[in-house]
Amino acid sequence: MIGHSFGGLLTQVLVNRGLAIAAVAVHSVPPFGVIPYEFSFLKAGWRSLGIFTNLDKTYMMSFETWQYAFTNGMSIADQESSYEDNTIPESKRDARGGL
Repeated sequence: MIGHSFGGLLTQVLVNRGLAIAAVAVHSVPPFGVIPYEFSFLKAGWRSLGIFTNLDKTYMMSFETWQYAFTNGMSIADQESSYEDNTIPESKRDARGGL
């Protein structure tokens, strides 16, 4: 099982519960009680929480946020290509549930 960010935390939980044999957590969010102090981490992820927005609507990361959070070291052509290939609207309920 492989998970990134919130998915990384979920993979750790599932392995801990014996529901997966092995897992790779890539840049996992920290578990409850561990607060990251890096501003860049908070800036990249706070919008997906949907604070002060309707939780029934999905969140689609903007290209500018994608650049900041994931592809800032790539060429603009690769950034655009990876954005088109890898982004989808996500549930704010899932992200907020991690709180």
